[in-house]
Amino acid sequence: MSKLAFEVQGRGPGLMLVHGTGSTPAGTWGPCIAELAASHTVLAALPGSGDSALPDDAELNTGEIASQMADVAAEAGRDRFAIAGASLGGPIAVKVAAMFPERITHLVSVCGFARPRAGLRLRQEIYRDVLPPGAASVGRVLLLFGLTEEAAAQIPEEMFQDMIGLVGSSPSPRTRQQIALTLAIDVEADLALVWAPSLIIAGVLDRTGPFNGLIRHAATGPAEGGCHPIGVTGMGESSLFGRRLWFAPVLGTAPEGTRIPVMHL
Repeated sequence: MSKLAFEVQGRGPGLMLVHGTGSTPAGTWGPCIAELAASHTVLAALPGSGDSALPDDAELNTGEIASQMADVAAEAGRDRFAIAGASLGGPIAVKVAAMFPERITHLVSVCGFARPRAGLRLRQEIYRDVLPPGAASVGRVLLLFGLTEEAAAQIPEEMFQDMIGLVGSSPSPRTRQQIALTLAIDVEADLALVWAPSLIIAGVLDRTGPFNGLIRHAATGPAEGGCHPIGVTGMGESSLFGRRLWFAPVLGTAPEGTRIPVMHL
């Protein structure tokens, strides 16, 4: 796999942001990046996105990606760093935390998963098969399969149209390879190796990365600082990312205490 390119902003404690399939750092994290960069060295990367080119026949390997991300942090002068992953970035962040426990200060998974269950597999297979008909068409298809009727009914029309553009934003040239990684990834065994304080965020109504997908880790994981799930009521993944700015405080701070919070947005 070719060298991993990365974006860097700000100065302070290291924070690695891993975006999701077919997205970009700005597409996934939006205004969070600038807010976090005021107090952190923010690093963002994912193979197949931005300047991280891949050969047409390249297969993405989770362990290799994790090693590259650790190397990127070291190159930026951050031997210890926090890591936050969204969607596909969630299990990648878990893999980094499991492989390099001495280097990770805390872990955040936003709408992540340990392995793709039936609904996520179906959504990703359809995503792969409809590429590339245009951003709006992709956005509508992904929202159709990602939102429950209850979640969709709670979203104002203007926000819904914004979400179509956000979710269907122009895929990266190697989105198909990222989809293949999503279908193959499995970090369930790695959960027991994560010792960093961990925070799991998911929409309670999310069909893509169900809230209960990583709850076993929250209940039984060995994380020294605890593993804390946050359920965002009334929301699925797409609507959760429509309100991204509230992520910034929790991304940059290690979770503390034992209370299991549920956020109402």
